[in-house]
Amino acid sequence: MAMPDTYGIYAVNNGQLTALDALPIRIPDARVSISTTFTKPAPAPFVDGRLSFLAYHRDLATHVPESASVRVVAQVMQATAFTGGKPTAMAIEDTWAVRGGAIDLRIAPVPGNQEMVAIRAADPDFTLPPGRYVLMFKNQAYDFSVAGTVTDTAQCLERSDLQDRSVYSECRELPSKPLRF
Repeated sequence: MAMPDTYGIYAVNNGQLTALDALPIRIPDARVSISTTFTKPAPAPFVDGRLSFLAYHRDLATHVPESASVRVVAQVMQATAFTGGKPTAMAIEDTWAVRGGAIDLRIAPVPGNQEMVAIRAADPDFTLPPGRYVLMFKNQAYDFSVAGTVTDTAQCLERSDLQDRSVYSECRELPSKPLRF
């Protein structure tokens, strides 16, 4: 595996390093069911979900975080507004939110470099299904996606616009037009 020569957060897939970009919003604790929505397009997907990560930063020489995790980024696919007491559904495009819950990852030192740590699942055979995700590391979210057709309803949200607020819920079923990465 190649090692990075500049500081950053990297995904490792099939021995290749890819720098991950941070999302421009603050992500709440994993106990909060949904973040604020954002419209940043999904990054180019990785071929498969067999990923690990490398963090390379000067702070890691003296302070290594105790945890890292992966969280689902769901697309808001539909909104329902109530007009005159009747529901009206409308399609939504390019709106995303980070879901609550998390897949915990392990952090390990990289031999020979105190400023670098490896981040990976405890199970070496763990694979993320197709969809969009964030790596949560040091209270920052790093955006990535896995190629394929989404088959998990956790990747899909519906919004109901009420009089004083919007309420989000997981789609009961995936939309007829499949979500692909």
